[in-house]
Amino acid sequence: LIEEARSRNILHLEARDLLEVPEDIDQLQSLQELSLKRNRIAIFPTFLGHLEELTKLDLSKNELQELPKELSHLKNLKILEVSHNKLLSLPYEIGHCVKLEELWLRVNQILTLPTSLTNLKFLMLLDLSGNPLSELPKDLLPSGNKILVKPHLTNLWRYLLGTSSEVEEVTNDRVKLMLLGDSGVGKSTLLNYLASGKPSKNPPKATNGVVTQTVAIDGMVFDCWDCSGHDIYRASHQFFLSRNAIYLLVFDTSWDSSQLYTNIDYWLNFINNRIEV
Repeated sequence: LIEEARSRNILHLEARDLLEVPEDIDQLQSLQELSLKRNRIAIFPTFLGHLEELTKLDLSKNELQELPKELSHLKNLKILEVSHNKLLSLPYEIGHCVKLEELWLRVNQILTLPTSLTNLKFLMLLDLSGNPLSELPKDLLPSGNKILVKPHLTNLWRYLLGTSSEVEEVTNDRVKLMLLGDSGVGKSTLLNYLASGKPSKNPPKATNGVVTQTVAIDGMVFDCWDCSGHDIYRASHQFFLSRNAIYLLVFDTSWDSSQLYTNIDYWLNFINNRIEV
């Protein structure tokens, strides 16, 4: 079977009354599918974490009590089936299996879920049936069903992030600030006020291209990019736009409502079409 698995990259050792995973499997570095269901395996061996090409792993109907941290090495895993075991929890490292599409946990003893599950952006199905997850609000479970598909997973992720103490607060005291808008609406005047705290006595000269300036306000550092609103410079602005930035759109409130809304709509589309949102 081992030699056959080398050529097919698939190995099924089902219902063989195995008490442990055969160590020879560690040699199958190109293995893509492994099924060990309906055995009596109590320990998930760490060497399974060496099988980095695995896309499907089935250990359902065994006697597993925990999953090891080494599970995080299975970066290509798409389907993990560990239903009908004795799992009490999931390791935080399961969130490193970023390609997971299906996670089957039916009939275990799982009480809580790690917030790292929210890293599984490709997950389409999560089966929690038969687990004592009594702390989950009923409105997260469609009609009491604990088989969650994509739309309901979004609500579960929000719940986990909002309630778990595992979420680590990260402080960022330096941000990028982009000032955008038509020419002459006051972007440079506003930037000068942010930098000095005082209104300018004389209007600044029109900006050519992009002017950068660092401004500190109440312990925060803003790397400011004052972008010229003139038509000839707009094409080059796209090279400075980034997702992780604050966009400050400046406009002239003296314009009539039609012109104002058209201008705002133009700049919002300008930003959205040029950054990944």
